[in-house]
Amino acid sequence: MAARPWIRTVVLSNRTDLTSAFTALRTAGIRRISCIGGRSVAADLLALKLIDDVYLTTSVREGGVPGTPVPADALDGDVVLEKHGTADDCGVVFEQFDLRGRREQRPERFFS
Repeated sequence: MAARPWIRTVVLSNRTDLTSAFTALRTAGIRRISCIGGRSVAADLLALKLIDDVYLTTSVREGGVPGTPVPADALDGDVVLEKHGTADDCGVVFEQFDLRGRREQRPERFFS
């Protein structure tokens, strides 16, 4: 990482210690991150209400682990964008959900 000084490492005491990780990032002056991850991390971040926006792409084609549920919290927000694919992308749906309203209902959280 010496060749990439802009990268910061945040060490978690366990995989569910995300609140501490976000506090460390906030303390370091980081105000916005993009998290592209799997269903477990996404579910944990949603449960802790650490997410502002969810970008969800679905398709009629199978992918990932069959039967993987989308956490209900992922869709518990205002729909900002919904786009349906055409031609070769027919059946693909891209949606953006704004979850900030949920955070306003929980003012004890530190990301606002």
